[in-house]
Amino acid sequence: MPELYPVLLDLKGKHCLVVGGGLVAARKTASMYAAGAKIIVVSPVLCSDLRESVARGEIFHLQREFLESDLSGAFLAVAATDDSAVNKRIGQVAETLGVLTNIVDSPEASGFIVPSVIRRGDLIIAIATSGISPALSRKLRLRLEKEIGMEYGELVKIVGEVRADFKSRHVRISEIAWQKALDIDEMIAMIQENRRDRAKSILVQKLMSKAEDA
Repeated sequence: MPELYPVLLDLKGKHCLVVGGGLVAARKTASMYAAGAKIIVVSPVLCSDLRESVARGEIFHLQREFLESDLSGAFLAVAATDDSAVNKRIGQVAETLGVLTNIVDSPEASGFIVPSVIRRGDLIIAIATSGISPALSRKLRLRLEKEIGMEYGELVKIVGEVRADFKSRHVRISEIAWQKALDIDEMIAMIQENRRDRAKSILVQKLMSKAEDA
């Protein structure tokens, strides 16, 4: 399998297709719904989680087997049935249509794989083993979740606020200056001690000493 190119997709308002009605399909659907996708699920039967999603109006359900026409207009598709032959067929059709497709039981035949993800506010950490071992990806995610708390999400907010402020005032900060000013351990410690404003102030001071007026 060639080296994979990591990317984060904007699915807001995008038409996404999920074929399959089991727990795997439900997990894939939940993450896409959280990203704002418009989701159609094709399956003769649905697990309870998917039935609840349909009842809440989060997804649209076509209660039947997959048809090639289901892929028409799709931005992204997930083949998550319990039939490998059907999943493979979905992948083949999707490839001819230029639709990005994840085949849950065949990473090597997929157009993309879905990593294990840690979310801390706007901070997203994706962990993948290039499709070799999803179990190991999950294991590593559980380990890192214990080490990276919600304070890291707050750190991202602070940096975003400072960056937006400098930009609005047409003050240019070089990448090198940002790297030197960002003392992650120091800022995380302050956030944990409920000294958010102090952490932000120190970051601004360090950056101002390196600022270049645009």
